[in-house]
Amino acid sequence: MARHFQIPDHFYQARQVQFSFPAIEEEKSKLESTASSCTKSSGTEINVVNGPVSTVLNMLEGKLGRPVIDESNLKGSYDFAFKWEKGATPEEIARSFTEATGVELKPEKRKVLFSIVDLRTILLSRNCC
Repeated sequence: MARHFQIPDHFYQARQVQFSFPAIEEEKSKLESTASSCTKSSGTEINVVNGPVSTVLNMLEGKLGRPVIDESNLKGSYDFAFKWEKGATPEEIARSFTEATGVELKPEKRKVLFSIVDLRTILLSRNCC
């Protein structure tokens, strides 16, 4: 995208961002797989049947309000089903996920490169307007 819009390198900024990533300990994992597949998410539950880990982690991102990075290296499809109380905090939702799956979501801060787009500066750099 940056190349397409000819955005110079100085329009990128590194920032510390809070992430979560799944930490899987084989002996604690409760993940199972079945033949059929189905995905369901509501305000207080997530159900994924025979889905990849990435599906449930993408759903969790919205519920937790922060990125969830898949570093599990798990291939294949699994069943995920967990609920939480209405009004639950992100920590309570993460705990519900861990209790149901045996997979702990570890918080971590990392530097991430963000694109900073200031249209006015871009136009001025091109002698437009």
